[in-house]
Amino acid sequence: IFKPRNRREVRDALEIDERDRVILFISDWVNNYRKGIDLLRDAISGIENRDNLLLISVGGGNSKNLFGCRHIHLGAVGSELLLSLVYNAADVFVAPYREENLPQTALEAMACGCPVIGFSIGGMPDIIRSGRNGFLVQPFNVRELRECIEIVLNEPLRRESLGKQARHRIEKCFSLTIHANAYKNLYTELAPEICTGR
Repeated sequence: IFKPRNRREVRDALEIDERDRVILFISDWVNNYRKGIDLLRDAISGIENRDNLLLISVGGGNSKNLFGCRHIHLGAVGSELLLSLVYNAADVFVAPYREENLPQTALEAMACGCPVIGFSIGGMPDIIRSGRNGFLVQPFNVRELRECIEIVLNEPLRRESLGKQARHRIEKCFSLTIHANAYKNLYTELAPEICTGR
């Protein structure tokens, strides 16, 4: 389900203009302090050129438009297909989390070919190769977060390259087959008599 799709067709279906520069933020509860929507708001407020800038937020709670740009809050989305379409419509997925382990949302975005920007915390460095498939930012540095967002929004060729490398990283390191084999090898190593039937 989480894969690159035809961007123009996805945006047409979601009624998003092809010229829009779309930032995506997802959290199960958007106002959860740990998820850092306030840090994203501060980063967006510093963007000088807000022409065609659109923030899409997904998750429970009330996400008020305090961003200084157009904002669509989709609420909680239970459909993986719809989420896949939203990832594909975005130029960049921003994960300004204060605390996080290995965020599934970042993996899903990258699987859809959407570059991810996040703070260098928790499992984010395990996912993102900064400058190659997204950007890692020094924890809670709003200025650097804004600068990375602007790079992706203002350089379409760079964005496309980051997105392709994001998809490649998912295929290479995070596919179900790779993880199933890793678990099998771990269990065989830890309990060979159980796994081999001896």
